[in-house]
Amino acid sequence: MRILVVSDSIQVHTGFANQARRIATHLADRGHVVSYLCWFSQGWANLDSVLPLKITLYSTMKDHTHCACKTPGVFIDKVRPDGLVELFEIKDRQVLPASLRCPKGHVVQTDKYASQSFLWVASDARPDIVLTIGDIWMMESYTRGELRKHYSLVSYMPVDGGPWPTRTEFTQNLLIDYGGYAVQWLETLKRIDRVVAYTDYGKQVINDRVGQDHCRDVIWHGCDTSIFYPLPDDERRRARSAFFAREGMVTMSGRPPDVGPDDLVITCTSRNQPRKGYPALFAAASKFRQETTRPVWVYCHAAVKDCGWNFDDLATRYEIADRVIVNNALKVGAGVAGQDMRIVYNVSTMTALPSRGEGWGLGISESMACGIPVIASPYSGHGSPGGWAEGCFEPIRIQALDTEPITGIDRAVVDVDDFAAAFHRALVPDRYQELVSRGLARTQDCDWSRILPQWDRVIGSTPLKCLPYPATSQGAARQGSKVQVPCAWSDPPLVSVIVPSSIILQTPNYDRVLKQCITGLDKQVYRRWELVVIDNISHGATMVDYLTKLRHHVVRWPFKYHPPRVLNLAVKQATGDYLLFVHSDCILDELALLRLMNHYVTQPDTGVVGCSLYDRHGKSRTMGYSYNERHEMTANAPGENFRETVAVVEAVSDACLLTSRAIFEKAGGFDEHFHLEYYDWDYCLRVRDLGYRVLVDTAAECIHYGNLTRRYIDTSVRTMDHRQFMMKHGMSVTEREVA
Repeated sequence: MRILVVSDSIQVHTGFANQARRIATHLADRGHVVSYLCWFSQGWANLDSVLPLKITLYSTMKDHTHCACKTPGVFIDKVRPDGLVELFEIKDRQVLPASLRCPKGHVVQTDKYASQSFLWVASDARPDIVLTIGDIWMMESYTRGELRKHYSLVSYMPVDGGPWPTRTEFTQNLLIDYGGYAVQWLETLKRIDRVVAYTDYGKQVINDRVGQDHCRDVIWHGCDTSIFYPLPDDERRRARSAFFAREGMVTMSGRPPDVGPDDLVITCTSRNQPRKGYPALFAAASKFRQETTRPVWVYCHAAVKDCGWNFDDLATRYEIADRVIVNNALKVGAGVAGQDMRIVYNVSTMTALPSRGEGWGLGISESMACGIPVIASPYSGHGSPGGWAEGCFEPIRIQALDTEPITGIDRAVVDVDDFAAAFHRALVPDRYQELVSRGLARTQDCDWSRILPQWDRVIGSTPLKCLPYPATSQGAARQGSKVQVPCAWSDPPLVSVIVPSSIILQTPNYDRVLKQCITGLDKQVYRRWELVVIDNISHGATMVDYLTKLRHHVVRWPFKYHPPRVLNLAVKQATGDYLLFVHSDCILDELALLRLMNHYVTQPDTGVVGCSLYDRHGKSRTMGYSYNERHEMTANAPGENFRETVAVVEAVSDACLLTSRAIFEKAGGFDEHFHLEYYDWDYCLRVRDLGYRVLVDTAAECIHYGNLTRRYIDTSVRTMDHRQFMMKHGMSVTEREVA
């Protein structure tokens, strides 16, 4: 089944992303084809921390005018499961491949919830199920549109108060914040195929609005109890000392915090938003401080500059600026990894959440899992009847419900005096231990081992539309269509793909590297090809077993590895009219071979064609090689000379090199006088001497992990090959240093 998950970026640590990342990963592990549309994705710098996931990632629309590259235009990123980053530029309502390789970019505010980019992403991913994890106004646009009849929509949504409105209409300024449209709450709910609530409280509010049993599924938020758990007392003391000494930790009075091992630390891990009730926390902490002899600290684990409260003013007003600690290193939207949040909770005496409404309250479940008692308002998803944490925290009396502007949802207003009294109640030893025990027991019920099977049930029992996606929908045509490359061959010839596997490779689990390469070949749109694998004394049980069972042709070479000789031997055993030489640590884009082959029809003087080679992070490594002003052969990078799709160059790397058999034989194949290097450059120069052109198709992309096929080359051998290359082609040996 094909599933498209839509939520906060998979790389951040917000509540939505926390759940979406784990659910998406689980569904991929279960064999589903999973894609993930990432809200607020600023780049892919820390992708290694979440890959390999077997998941295709998409960004919303981004611009680069504020990046170092200062590139105009609007772009969408696509990251393949192997880590290859593709960028698409939106021009004249069309989505086209982009030559830009900037890894960052800034989210276009009008598309931050993918209301504009979703249509193209859906046409590219072609999901059977779209699973949204976010508020109702964030995903409203997915309930309609040209492709809506092709996918079933499952929405996992929070309910942080009630009653829900029938509709909300926003001012122009608020339109951007809420996605760019008014929300018809009732109609939106009816257009969702399957609504999944966080809690029974949320389920009831949704069904009250619809007027029928529309929401039938409730799945709690998962909590990873292998990450969140109580630390021993001595370890907690050491962690507290180190934590509050971190760079960026400061009190609102501007001094470093001097937190003692027995001091009371009240922590709030909520974002600095109006709904989170920070003024009540500051007021209650000020009152509590005056009523106890123990030192009291308030740690606000939130970015200070956000859309909520001025912490400076609040701390000064309640005369606790010297006792309010903030971490200036925290940034809006990024969050903190679970392993670090475990420390945040464990260095606290208790956590406080005077929120005016919560869909779940991730800070509550994580704090409980760490054995730290919680003081909270008993309202909405966590505390109302049907709330998941009811009875497991110290409640603060609610003195009123205040109806929120715009949405009309009721919000809780806590009693500050009772809030201060709740600190005293929670610190009574028997009550403290009771809260610890109840919290630990409740969070075991929401451990991921119990939550993920419930998602299997929901996904497996959701009826599918079963209506095939069109080749190009009207909606996709308006915003852009999937890039296709027509085949220029009426009768495609056979291509022999030659992949060497050498004994010099000492990479652990090398069979996985080779499998990735072959998997990339299996996905090629150009379908008429054969694979010849050169086995140069395989080592390791898994590698030997893999090659034994490989359905492709395997050429054995049980001697010292000599690439030009080995490749020439493989050519003799290959049967194709065209030869594609590929390193085993390369992964080709699915259209790469088709693009390369088309040049032999559209440009008859083509002798050799290569790809754009990128490293695993999507940064360009080379677009072939050309002579510089000193007549030295150097790698080409994207720039003024390589804006066109096709570039004429002097040579390309045999990491991905396509040539015809006729030209290969006419040129005499690879020169076997070279030992390990430069034979590919030498071949290209000899092909040029025959009157053919050497090209690079910059749109044909190949990710080259590098340093896996040539990690152990002796420097002296490299020097000999380099000297021979320079002398053979009439260049001074001293002109260029050996790389």
